[in-house]
Amino acid sequence: MLASTGFLTINLYSNIVFTDMSETGESPQPINNSNGPERSKALNREEISAIRTEDKIGGRIVKSYTIPEGTVTTTFLSPNFDKLPTDKTEEILLFLRSRQNGEGYRYETLIVNSLLRQFEIGKKFGLSRDSLYTDFKLNVEDKGMILADHEGSLYLRVLDEHVSILRQQGATEEQLTTELAGHIFHESAHNAEGNMSEVLFNGRSPFGEIATVTTQMAYYLDEMYTGPTAYDPRRFKAGFNKIQNGGNNSCDYDIATYIGGKLIFQSLREAYPTMFVEVEDMDPITACQTIVAKLSPDERQKLIPTLKKAIANSADEKVFEAVLEQTKQEKLNVTIPLKQAADSSDQLVTK
Repeated sequence: MLASTGFLTINLYSNIVFTDMSETGESPQPINNSNGPERSKALNREEISAIRTEDKIGGRIVKSYTIPEGTVTTTFLSPNFDKLPTDKTEEILLFLRSRQNGEGYRYETLIVNSLLRQFEIGKKFGLSRDSLYTDFKLNVEDKGMILADHEGSLYLRVLDEHVSILRQQGATEEQLTTELAGHIFHESAHNAEGNMSEVLFNGRSPFGEIATVTTQMAYYLDEMYTGPTAYDPRRFKAGFNKIQNGGNNSCDYDIATYIGGKLIFQSLREAYPTMFVEVEDMDPITACQTIVAKLSPDERQKLIPTLKKAIANSADEKVFEAVLEQTKQEKLNVTIPLKQAADSSDQLVTK
């Protein structure tokens, strides 16, 4: 049945079953993924080296990478080794020396390609250049499970562990770039600078993690990303359970995944109603991936506006409260496939 909140209509369904389911400095050439989005080919180490320049500003090493669409930069924040114990200093130095031949620093290729991907994100969602992170401060200090923050810091040793887990779960190099680009987009959404608040959030400011997670999930969906992610059916179910038990914390990533998944599902269902018959027994996240994968080039024309509608709703606290109330009345009958249970999203960083 459908329940009207006064702000949007949310489908209240039960018995959801989780099922298995260049040296010249020229722009990277687009890849046409059949009925998927056009995407620039990731640059290799040699191509990144060719567009790299290096400066020392305020005692810090700043590397810039320029293509016709713009420039991205990374600034290395050197730790104060004088205040670190010898074993910690040796650990950090060993980490920094462990890099691929031709790279200026560890994970340079992955980081630069993910930053360059922000130009495509901006074009895709209609965002101004100052809305998005295209510069990062590289930090080797410990930061728990935080991969990146809204102050523009990327924690390299957290990235190292994160990438290791993704690779163990089968992520390809292309998927690593898309996955990290989504995290960067997530942090840009926290700040909502430039025209982002107006274009994505209807003039609102994101609260908690609801809109930021929804934004990241929407980006992955448009990219047809099906690699490992922290925002999967398992976390969706965990969010449902927390809400059923009275949870309402907008900073909780399980709850944010559930809300984001619900809003995107509903927005897609309204845009492509005839396509949902074949996915009615799937959980919303798997259902959305299945529908987007089957969209024709003509049908994809309205995908971004459809996703932007869900993103805008996710920044509305009244919508959030309405979904919480409705969810408390729902019943969810779920089973998680063995692969999903083994590849736990809890292992992956959420930001």
